[in-house]
Amino acid sequence: MLKKALLYGLLSDNYFIDDNYFIFIKIIARKFYIFVRLILNILIMKKIIILILLMIIATTVYSQYFQAYNFEDTTFINKIRIDKVKYPNNKWQIGHPNKTVFTTAFSNPNAMVTDTLNILPPNDTSVFYIIHLKSSLYNPSFGLTFMYQLNGSINDRGIIEISPDKGQNWVNVLTQDSIYQMYWGIGNKPTLSGSTTVWKQFNLSMVSWAYNYGAAFPLHLDHDTIIYRFSYITDSSSTLRNGWLIDDLVISDFNEGVEEYNNNYLSIYPNPIINNITIETNSNTNTKQKIEITNLLGQSMYTYDVYSKATIDVSAYAKGIYIIKLNSDKRIIVKKFIKE
Repeated sequence: MLKKALLYGLLSDNYFIDDNYFIFIKIIARKFYIFVRLILNILIMKKIIILILLMIIATTVYSQYFQAYNFEDTTFINKIRIDKVKYPNNKWQIGHPNKTVFTTAFSNPNAMVTDTLNILPPNDTSVFYIIHLKSSLYNPSFGLTFMYQLNGSINDRGIIEISPDKGQNWVNVLTQDSIYQMYWGIGNKPTLSGSTTVWKQFNLSMVSWAYNYGAAFPLHLDHDTIIYRFSYITDSSSTLRNGWLIDDLVISDFNEGVEEYNNNYLSIYPNPIINNITIETNSNTNTKQKIEITNLLGQSMYTYDVYSKATIDVSAYAKGIYIIKLNSDKRIIVKKFIKE
């Protein structure tokens, strides 16, 4: 009888007017039915919200993986600070170099240069900063890449420092690289002094530092803002110097699941490249893997499905740094190459 009353209460709008017992059961059944529907609606909404959050996270992880400065595009230009307060005679400028030695950017027309027109004076210190907002507080992989030329005396020098605590402390990447287990890629460790005769690549990986927040390192990359400081200092000599020229600067900032630099799964050669580049993976399966090449503006230049090896003609590409991204086995591997 109770089962019949509950069923009747759920499906019918008629009351047992002549029986107070069944009226009571009818009310309880209705309330229970409303309660169950409410719980189901809440669970459905939670699933939708979780799905939306996962989509947002996935989009963030797979799209925001580098911050590029070619000094033509203004996307990140507001992150650069040329310090005219502490250094009122600061010579760093963004523009087209038109000097005795520095006559062109790596990817024309603009670059970052210690004065676009004039010879640098002796005993000069010029400084600029890049303010980088990390894509994730935890498990990011960091790297710094750019093209450069130097023209100065043997004692003129460039300095690159990183502050993980908003300028309170600084790490010199050239003198403290072993302390923080930094890895030098293409071109090996530079000196950033004297003069260069051709364009050079600065290629630094901070994977170990970024992934290890333990006691091994005096400072840790576990803050939301990282500051890069670039200084160029001239000596007291009367050398006619052009200074330091920087172009196509890339700050790599990869979330968990993205690998770079010393990953042996993906090989690209030769690098730098003029005409054809070969992309080779260590895959032992016949599974297709998607490869994409983008420029520093994030524009897709080429997409290709590869099994283990492919050769791509890049002769028509403009000079500059390009990004190769490989989707493989639910992970992303990213590397860079230079088109000369």
